[in-house]
Amino acid sequence: MFKRAILFEAALVCASAQVLSDQDEYPEFKEAMASWGYAWEAHKITTDDEFILTTFHITGLTTGNDGQENEVLNIRRKDYMPVVLMNGSACDAVSWVAEPPGRGVAKPLPLKLYDDGFDVWLAANRGTKYCQEHTTLDVTQPEFWDWSWAEMGLYDDTANIKFIKEQTGMPKVSYLGVSQGTVQMFYALTHIEDSFLKDNLFTFAALDPCTIAASEGDEMYKHGLLHFQDEGVFAFNGPNWDSDLQKICDTFPQDACDYAQA
Repeated sequence: MFKRAILFEAALVCASAQVLSDQDEYPEFKEAMASWGYAWEAHKITTDDEFILTTFHITGLTTGNDGQENEVLNIRRKDYMPVVLMNGSACDAVSWVAEPPGRGVAKPLPLKLYDDGFDVWLAANRGTKYCQEHTTLDVTQPEFWDWSWAEMGLYDDTANIKFIKEQTGMPKVSYLGVSQGTVQMFYALTHIEDSFLKDNLFTFAALDPCTIAASEGDEMYKHGLLHFQDEGVFAFNGPNWDSDLQKICDTFPQDACDYAQA
C-alpha cells in the first residue's frame, strides 16, 4: 500500500472525545437537515493516529423545515440498532442530505433508515471539509495528507464504531459504505477482522463496491496522479487548490490537468 498514492477530494465538504459541537460550525449540514425536518447533533471523534473527525447523529424530527430552532418531536431511543454511514470519494456526510426536498427528490437513505427505526450516524473521512483537524498537524503540512484508504479503514472506521458503541451501549454497530466507503472497510476486514471487527461490527452493507478507479488507464497513474505529491499536491480541492491546480496543469500532461479540473 502506497500512502499518498491515491489523492482524495478534501474540501467538498479515536473514540475519545465526547464533545458536542455547535451546529453553527456546520452551515451546509444544518441547512440541509432543517430543510428535511430532522434534528441532529455533531460529535468530534479522535482516531488512534490523532486525526479529529466530525460525525453527525440524527436525534429526532422537528416541527418545521424553516431552518429555525424547532421543537424536537422525538429523541431516538438508545435500544435502536446503530448504523454508521460512510460516503464515497468526492463526498462527505453532507452529501447524503444535500439535495433539498422538492418535486421528484426522494428522501435520502439516512433519513429513510431513521424512519425505519435505526439509530443513524453519518461519518466522514479525514481530509473532508469537517474533518481537517489533527492533534499536532495542520492541513498545510504534507504529513497531514500522508494516508490512504488503508488508514481510513484501520482508523476512521474503527474510531467511529468504538465511539458509537460507547454512546449507545450497544454491543455492535452496522456499517453502510458507498464506493470509497466500501474500499476502506474491505481493507479493514482484511487486516483487523479477527482482532476487532468480528466483535464490534454487526453487518456491512456495500453499496457500489469498488477497489480502485482505473477507467482512465495506467498512464494517468504512472505519469500523473501517482506523482502529484512529488510537486507538493496532496489533495484534490484542498486548502491550496487554486495554486495546486495551476501547478498540476503547468507540470503534467494535459490529460492530468483535465482530470484534476473534472
